[in-house]
Amino acid sequence: MLEFTIEAKKSDNIMYHFIPIEVPEGIGRLEFYYDFYPEKVKGEKWVNEVGICLKDRDGVDVGARGRKGEKIVVSGAYSTIGYDRREIEPGTWTLVVTANRFISDEYIIKVYVDLIEKKEGWYAGDTHCHTSLSDGHCTYDEVLKKAERNGLDFLIMTDHNRTVMGNLPLSNKVTMIEGVEMTYPCAHANVWGVKTPYSKGYATNDFNEWLKMKKECENNGALVSLNHPLCSKCGWIWPLENQDFYDSIEVWNGPMRPDNQACIEWWHDKLTEGKKLKIVGGSDFHYDILVTNFIGNPTTWVYAKSNSPKDILEGIKAGRTTISERTKSGTMITMTSGDAICGDTVKYADGATVKVSVKKFKRGERLLVKNADGVIFETKCKRTGDYVFEVPVPKGGFVRAETKKFYDPIMKFVLNMALVFMVPKQAFKSHPEYCTALCSPIYFE
Repeated sequence: MLEFTIEAKKSDNIMYHFIPIEVPEGIGRLEFYYDFYPEKVKGEKWVNEVGICLKDRDGVDVGARGRKGEKIVVSGAYSTIGYDRREIEPGTWTLVVTANRFISDEYIIKVYVDLIEKKEGWYAGDTHCHTSLSDGHCTYDEVLKKAERNGLDFLIMTDHNRTVMGNLPLSNKVTMIEGVEMTYPCAHANVWGVKTPYSKGYATNDFNEWLKMKKECENNGALVSLNHPLCSKCGWIWPLENQDFYDSIEVWNGPMRPDNQACIEWWHDKLTEGKKLKIVGGSDFHYDILVTNFIGNPTTWVYAKSNSPKDILEGIKAGRTTISERTKSGTMITMTSGDAICGDTVKYADGATVKVSVKKFKRGERLLVKNADGVIFETKCKRTGDYVFEVPVPKGGFVRAETKKFYDPIMKFVLNMALVFMVPKQAFKSHPEYCTALCSPIYFE
């Protein structure tokens, strides 16, 4: 922790004291607080007061609120009320201290600053969520509370054709990220990370015009992800094959069902063709019914440098993702090969292996490790727990992993009842073995 002392004298007639803070690379959170004495002056009605302001490395005010002893937090994920949410970029930041009220002839101000490094790791989130600003039933605050309760680390707001209005609520638990779902009769696409990604209206009947709009979104710093492309109700009808115009594909939309299973198999086929398609899952949350709890079903886990919006989105763009049914209780798969993790590309060498870690692997689930030729490793869980398997990589290409199971009668009934409302023609039909978790591949070249 850094400590600074200012001996302020009324006779010096200095209004502002500037404290430079040298911020190195890799800092994710800046915290500070201050103290001063004396506060009260004997015989005086009024007390001394001190104000404080933070400027970023470009000299722009971040915030100017604070009280004696109160910790102020600034980060890309969360900032104290009165301070802008801001990535902590390396450079010289500045704390500006002033005597709001100078009653005594002099007093001492102590300022304490903590530069907290980014915490790299897996962050759980939901990439697809609607509110009452489009066709959902909940407000921003209500969906945030659901996300906090379900243990998510981030949540992306994606109302239909409605960019974020006002400011998203801030939480010290869940990183809120701006987004919008560009919704057409023939295609749905999420646009993440920018409050106003396009300058004009979203409506167009022409695919090439949409591509121009998508390019504008990307130029403004947004990521674009294709939603539920094989959905029987609202799939992607615009050109899709042999196109590389998307940052990721939502292969798992809402509770697992036939359309999702078909999309995962389609994605696997694209991998065998040599494509490196990044994947996410999203709940497509609109509202809960009675005992349902859809936020985070499924959960997209992103390996990121920190929980800031910038780092989360960079992790998605890099393909460092894995998907589970639930945040707290769902089976979760991660995979490494040396220093490489899911989404990475490494050079293939004889004797190469992948280490597949399966957390909350459930009794009766099957783990399948696959490459372009099919299954290269398989095992069935006999006792629920956490497991690690080392699997030889027979050749270059890709290796990915998933867990699957057949639903029991109760789960089949619940799914069939849901399909009655979602996709009636698929209700009360035979169901395949469903995916319960899957991870992005490691690519070997």
